[in-house]
Amino acid sequence: MANEEDWRYKHAGIMAFSQVGEYVDDIKSIGVMIPVLVQHLQHPNPKIRYAANHCIGQLAEDITEDFVKEFGAVVMPALI
Repeated sequence: MANEEDWRYKHAGIMAFSQVGEYVDDIKSIGVMIPVLVQHLQHPNPKIRYAANHCIGQLAEDITEDFVKEFGAVVMPALI
């Protein structure tokens, strides 16, 4: 994710984040991912923005009510 020279590394890292939601038992364990995803919603590369948006959507779908309660106030303004 730290590689700024090749967008594919960052894209792969974010897409890997999106798979985590299926296996999360405690919503607070993904709390460190949310600021990273929100930050990448503004990335200059549209593929990185897409990956961040996709990941947020996948996490929200996998952990629906808990995700909204825990991260809605941070994620929604960034998406809008």
